[in-house]
Amino acid sequence: MNTRNINQQNEKKIMRRDIEKKRRQEMATLCSSLRSHLPHDIIKGKRSIVDHIAVATNYIKYLQNNMKELRLKRDYELNNISYNTAALCSGSGSSCGYTSSCVMVYPILGGVKIVFTNGFDEEKLHLSRVVSLLLQERVDVVSCVSAKVNEKLLHTIHCEVTDLTDFSLSDLQQKLNAL
Repeated sequence: MNTRNINQQNEKKIMRRDIEKKRRQEMATLCSSLRSHLPHDIIKGKRSIVDHIAVATNYIKYLQNNMKELRLKRDYELNNISYNTAALCSGSGSSCGYTSSCVMVYPILGGVKIVFTNGFDEEKLHLSRVVSLLLQERVDVVSCVSAKVNEKLLHTIHCEVTDLTDFSLSDLQQKLNAL
């Protein structure tokens, strides 16, 4: 009986050793995966696993703060655009209700910025019509950004104008309002 107990104890030791070996291998694999997701400039030479986990924790916090700042900046910009659009529309005498369009044209360095809104169900003012008019006016479209703000589509178009002295913002505003 004594040899039988010794054999059972040896088998338990071997099983525990194998389980611990697998656990260490899995931890090594997971730590290697974690290390591979960190930027190379953060990993400086050979470090302990504890150091890598601490660096990863700090990096995750940095990314979370960066995401928060970017969200705040995006929300601020969207709210600022929405506020400016409503203020400019009400100031120009046109109504910017849910189903009406609103067009603003104002100068920027080297060109013009066109901001217009329209409701989702509205068929009066389309982005394609505005771009076609700009091409007819020989204005180069540099960028166009569209966003959904307060249940409306808000389009912002940045354009380059080669000769601002021969270009009339009020004429462009009237032509866009006539679309």
